[in-house]
Amino acid sequence: LARMQPTAGWGGDMMVAGQLRMRHNRQQPWQVDAFLARQGGDLTLSEPAIVGGSVQSLGIRQARLELKAKEGVWSLVEQLEGRVLGTITGQQTVRSSSPERLPALADRVSGALDVKIGNLRPWGVWAPAGWRLSGQMAGQAAISGTLGAPEYQGQLSGQNLGAVHTLLGVNITDGQLLLTLQGDHARLTKFTAKGEYRPDSAAID
Repeated sequence: LARMQPTAGWGGDMMVAGQLRMRHNRQQPWQVDAFLARQGGDLTLSEPAIVGGSVQSLGIRQARLELKAKEGVWSLVEQLEGRVLGTITGQQTVRSSSPERLPALADRVSGALDVKIGNLRPWGVWAPAGWRLSGQMAGQAAISGTLGAPEYQGQLSGQNLGAVHTLLGVNITDGQLLLTLQGDHARLTKFTAKGEYRPDSAAID
């Protein structure tokens, strides 16, 4: 992470382990059992906007990604739980048209995804440079359709949302969001926020 984002302030001592077991032949086509999971330790961020420049532990208690395949059924499971990052849980299944084949874009997919983020600030390291995020997000979605064109049914809500960009003079606070997911469309049902725009004359010059 530090090499991918050298200015984000990544650190910590989290240890990750995994395994991959794969078999494919005429008698037993595509049997896969793989996972990547946290074994111990934690990640930290020293991004100045989060806690005044001091190092903040993300409090990651569980992080696991699991992939299994047998008899043409491929299953992916995601689990993330952290004091700061929140929780992400999900399971998706793809049924290949033939056990001998890898999943294709036309194969059917089903599953669910549940996201609860109690603090958006640490997620701001993936936002464009200069932006600082805050607030809480929660979302649930059932997944259907095909691997190449998935469809979602559910909603995404946000409370106390904020976005700040000091150089651009943007300060958005008290945001409320409700986004409804309908197939391959997303409908913005509600969005309110308070905003200020105070451009920095020195930055403009």
